[in-house]
Amino acid sequence: MDAVYNATKKGKTIPKKWEKQLQGRFVFALDTNCMYLVNDPFNGFAYIQQVFDAARMLPNCAVIWRPHPLTRISIIHYIPQMLKQYDQMVAEIKAHSPMYPNIVFDDGPEYLSFFNASDAYISQPNSLMALYTVTEKPIVVNSHTLAGRILLPEKAFYQIYDSEFPWHKIANNLVKGIDPKKSYRLNLASQIYSYTDGTSGETIYREIKREVILKTAGETK
Repeated sequence: MDAVYNATKKGKTIPKKWEKQLQGRFVFALDTNCMYLVNDPFNGFAYIQQVFDAARMLPNCAVIWRPHPLTRISIIHYIPQMLKQYDQMVAEIKAHSPMYPNIVFDDGPEYLSFFNASDAYISQPNSLMALYTVTEKPIVVNSHTLAGRILLPEKAFYQIYDSEFPWHKIANNLVKGIDPKKSYRLNLASQIYSYTDGTSGETIYREIKREVILKTAGETK
């Protein structure tokens, strides 16, 4: 939590290696877990391409895709018949194919650059999504329902499968700066976490130190 707060508190920063695809554009950060394509490969690939459509069709829009590092291994193990399709898609993204304009494949060792270069986040409910709430940026949830899956108010999130406000409208609005859920995200992280201002580590350290000193003093007496 401290790391995310400190990395993003100064605003959006794009690493030099991604400037060509991302600079001057509204950036969606797409996160998929290691079993996402395995559990439902056809819908999974279609969903990823649907997110990419925002970068294909909307001016000044881009996407960073950060699949879980074990995604390819999971495909090899469980659905090897889909490996060729996955590898081809990744290769074309890395080669800046016209099929994938302004799309970045992020397989780096840390996720802070992924967060820091983004204007909005797309994910299933998970621990990274919870951390992203610190940024107070838009979050689009890849889920038909949030009931029982998160401890935060549903009204703070966009839902990619909302029939009344579907993905293409969400993306189009956010790129244009229209963000009707913005007010619901103010201090969102503080509703489930304490010390969301970058001081949680320091607070834990001081409390442990205090308890150790008291214990030592008590034993010495």
